[in-house]
Amino acid sequence: MTELLKSGAHPAQLAQLVALAAAERIVGFHTQNDFGDWLSVLHTFTYAHAVHERLRRSSHPLLIRAIYHGLIRIYLDRFLNIPAARRPDGSAVTAVDTTCPERLLEILDQRQQVKEAARWTAGYLHAGGNPDALLNTLGHALLREDAEFHSFQMYEAAVAEYDRWAMRSDAFATRAGETMLLAATRYLAAHAPTPREQPHMAQIAVRLHRGERLFEEA
Repeated sequence: MTELLKSGAHPAQLAQLVALAAAERIVGFHTQNDFGDWLSVLHTFTYAHAVHERLRRSSHPLLIRAIYHGLIRIYLDRFLNIPAARRPDGSAVTAVDTTCPERLLEILDQRQQVKEAARWTAGYLHAGGNPDALLNTLGHALLREDAEFHSFQMYEAAVAEYDRWAMRSDAFATRAGETMLLAATRYLAAHAPTPREQPHMAQIAVRLHRGERLFEEA
């Protein structure tokens, strides 16, 4: 990292690569790990994303130092990828209907579908599915659950990092964008389904705002 900085590499570019490496930890996170360790790889990724976003606006020495903190944390998280979950091969997935990204929601209606959800996402992308439609579906998957703050962090960071890579059209950028989508899919799948009480509460709030009477006395 130091040699790259000395050679003139822009800190923001290096921070982007660090965020990508952090996302790879989520893609390779094995479900045999303790469930609480999802937060370990999540925090590393969202930290790296925050550093990347800040370095796009400033190259202050303290921000450059922050790259190293993220890099070392990724190194320390390596045990969570031993063994590593196998990255799904989109070319090996058949019969993915790219006109129906909502199929992912059906998969997320069942517990412990991390592998299957990632496999479907890889197949969808390989078959030429619209990434924007997939991002919309992932957003739907987030909002229908009783999602906590961390899930919102995961989605926001993955979408932002995906958008940065989508600005390029080379093979490396394409794979990097896929990594972001797979990371988001795996994390959300690991935390679904929930009782889904929040959407119901939101509907009640909307009805009350409209002045509707939810209950009538007999």
